[in-house]
Amino acid sequence: MLFRSRLTCQRLVITYLSQGIGIRGGEMNSEEKTRAISKLAILSANSIAPSSFVTELVHDVFQGCNPTGAFLARLTREGNLKMLAAYGYSDASLSGFDTMSVWDATPATDSVREKRLVAVHGSSEWQNRFPKIPHILPDDQTVIALPLIFRLGAIGSVSFSFKNCSKELVDDHDFWNGVASICSFFVVNVAEPHHITTPPSIGVFLTERQKKIVNHFKDGLTIQEIAGKLGYSH
Repeated sequence: MLFRSRLTCQRLVITYLSQGIGIRGGEMNSEEKTRAISKLAILSANSIAPSSFVTELVHDVFQGCNPTGAFLARLTREGNLKMLAAYGYSDASLSGFDTMSVWDATPATDSVREKRLVAVHGSSEWQNRFPKIPHILPDDQTVIALPLIFRLGAIGSVSFSFKNCSKELVDDHDFWNGVASICSFFVVNVAEPHHITTPPSIGVFLTERQKKIVNHFKDGLTIQEIAGKLGYSH
């Protein structure tokens, strides 16, 4: 099962690379984004607790862009978002977020309901969009909430808060789609394997470019070396 998990995570990295992603600026350049995706894929393939997962998101995967917290939640059959784990937030700021109706107005629930990235910048925008939430976002922080999608349906959300996050990084939707895909894999296969009634499909049809990437993996090349051989910029 762990071997299959690693293969599937590897395919997610392959998909990310084959799309030629990450030529944008912000706190993370192309090489740093590729490294983050690689770290996230390895992390998702390990059988670790959700609490350890979100901790590593902050301390390792996104350490280069001033993360201050991470929040992981799954969607229940009752239409609620149930918190699996959170890191970097006080107990007071998490009050009321343990279980939320998907119809409540929060970054996480909005991302699930609308199936898109939701970004909130600073206290003014936070108060305008979420006036009923007592927790106020500091002016120098940005919250990014991503929907977790499995077989075209939302299964949860992962949210991050960053200090001094640039617009270029927020707007790199290809990068965030890669992050969300791998976090979805973690929720389906590791965090809540019995919650999803249909297991993920292991089989996949590869394009010619993806087959080249697979062969490079077989030859033992790193993500950066593969990117160089395929002509992607760093």
